[in-house]
Amino acid sequence: MRFDVKKDRWIIALILLPLGVGFIAIFSSLAFTPTDSDTAPTLVPFFIFLFMGALIWQIYAKSYYLLDEQSVRIFFGPFKLRILYTSITDIKPSKNILSGMALSLDRVAIYKNGHLWQLISPVDKMRFIEEVKKRAKL
Repeated sequence: MRFDVKKDRWIIALILLPLGVGFIAIFSSLAFTPTDSDTAPTLVPFFIFLFMGALIWQIYAKSYYLLDEQSVRIFFGPFKLRILYTSITDIKPSKNILSGMALSLDRVAIYKNGHLWQLISPVDKMRFIEEVKKRAKL
């Protein structure tokens, strides 16, 4: 069963705004750099920002949560995690602001062996929690 990631617009703006400002700064410095000077110092940040932009786009476009027969699988752009239902000791709604594989502050906290393991943000939070509790026998 697949659950999409809930995406708060303000978090996306918070991520994209500095990236956009950085691209503008780099492009303007490339445009005003004399042709006889060395542009390598300017190109390095350009490629770093290009990489960061590609990573953020992948996280935004290719993130979801999958409940299979034995585990919860988290796909967050290029990052992947898996937790067996037998390891889950609790799952509950959360507004925790700690970092997690979520693009919203309306989150679900997954506990593994009694400790906070991961914060995620499925669109249908309550259905996700019910389904995991059923599969993990909580």
